[in-house]
Amino acid sequence: MIDLFNSMKSNGIEATCHVFNILIGAYAKCGVMDEAMLTFTEMRRQGVSPDVFTYATVIVSLCRTSRLANAIDKFDEMIAMGVQPNRPVYQSLIQGYCIIGDAVKAKELVSEMMNKVIPRPDIAFFTSIINSLCKERRVMDAQVIFDLVIM
Repeated sequence: MIDLFNSMKSNGIEATCHVFNILIGAYAKCGVMDEAMLTFTEMRRQGVSPDVFTYATVIVSLCRTSRLANAIDKFDEMIAMGVQPNRPVYQSLIQGYCIIGDAVKAKELVSEMMNKVIPRPDIAFFTSIINSLCKERRVMDAQVIFDLVIM
């Protein structure tokens, strides 16, 4: 990856946020999160500010690879940088919290979404989580999520 950036620079091409987003997204899609995170770090090192799409790609991918703690760190960083989270970011974190059994935090994020006038996840999203929790015999957690749907 560093060779690619050096090659771009030597040809007079500056790596923009869009270029980094493409690379981070490609690494994440291939399941190479360590490379995605290195690219994210390189982006910041080169003075390129991540945008909502950069953070969304990283957070969604971290959640998909069961790295919720890392995703929460990036979410906190995103907020600190003044970048407003979008629906995919919230949905991934909500699902991550549901999976680990922290329905209270999931509920807080749904409320936060609604307060920011971001459309909350649709019924199919919640149905999927409730179904998964019930299959794991976590009926009480499923009930908390169901309560989110009807709130």
